[in-house]
Amino acid sequence: MMDDIDSDEQPKRLSDFLGSFHEFLIVLVHCILYVRKVYPEPSFQRVRCYGIATFQSRHPKVCQWIEDMTTSCMSYIRKGSITKLSIVILSQETNTPLERFSLDLRDFPVIDPDEQDLPLEGVAVTWGHLFQEYRSSLVTLTTLADTFGQLPDETTFTIIMETRDGGSQELPWITADRQKFEDRDPSLMARPIRFVDAGPISFNVWLEENKLKQKLAATDDDS
Repeated sequence: MMDDIDSDEQPKRLSDFLGSFHEFLIVLVHCILYVRKVYPEPSFQRVRCYGIATFQSRHPKVCQWIEDMTTSCMSYIRKGSITKLSIVILSQETNTPLERFSLDLRDFPVIDPDEQDLPLEGVAVTWGHLFQEYRSSLVTLTTLADTFGQLPDETTFTIIMETRDGGSQELPWITADRQKFEDRDPSLMARPIRFVDAGPISFNVWLEENKLKQKLAATDDDS
């Protein structure tokens, strides 16, 4: 999709914006897995996206999991029922969430899916601007990654979504302790990463860190 679009053109429908967000979400998950070393560095390949170099897993099953997860996420996001989406990195040994890369989607429009292909009015965002926002988000994440601290050697990931009615929706690929993910422990450290100004689908990206990750990483170093 990205290679076939004139950067000076404007997305014409909400479905265009949502399609671009789906692609960005896939790229973002791969980038997070790389910079946080969830999988070994040689298992990633350098690719070009939004005009910059980023990394994508080489493993077909990992790629398929990410595609399946993001597609499932988009089925909820397109209904306007999601306020927050989090890519959560957790310890394989204890199943404890250590980092949560969260996207605040409260400003996403709530529109009937049947109306998302209707022409948009009053939107002046071009594809070039949209891709610049996505690019800046990835660059900021990559630049800040060295400041996030060390994770334990054995980690995995899942995706959690929070709904407008206050509930949560955990995707089924990795079993997790729901109570741990819904914990609002004030000791969690939060830091902003980027506000993505993408017209009708603008959103914030930030990182929530569990201080326990430092203890688990130190334990790995001592063993």
